[in-house]
Amino acid sequence: MDIVQEALAVYAKQAPKVKDKTLSVPDNDIYSNKILTSYLIHDGMSYEEFERISHMGLLTLQDWADLLSLSYKSLQRYKVSQSRFKPIYTEKILEVSEVLSVGMQVFEDKKKLKLWLQTPSYALDNMRPIKLMTNSYGKDLVLDELVRIEHGIFS
Repeated sequence: MDIVQEALAVYAKQAPKVKDKTLSVPDNDIYSNKILTSYLIHDGMSYEEFERISHMGLLTLQDWADLLSLSYKSLQRYKVSQSRFKPIYTEKILEVSEVLSVGMQVFEDKKKLKLWLQTPSYALDNMRPIKLMTNSYGKDLVLDELVRIEHGIFS
């Protein structure tokens, strides 16, 4: 019984509190700690954090607006008001950034990844990968294709 309590105590000590509004996107791999990522989604991402992610230079603000199903003006309002993104938008931002991160690992070059995102893919039913990333099922398809490319499996 003591072992379980110790493990629980360590876990409880390490887990961030939902009410802690200082949660932010860590500089390291934001997907390694699913609990932290879940709390971040719950609290919403600040525009400053979004800028840090979006400045990878792979997508334009219009691309981000399209992927988030927001108008360009609405996205700009988040910047002006410095308000936090709603959880649904925060989750989508993190999903897209995960695809971009994996894409950079696979292609190792921003220009190649940008080209791949904009080019219709036979393996993806001749759809452009960026257009599939508007929903979680499409995001999974794009991630699966990136893994196949990484392993030299071409459809």
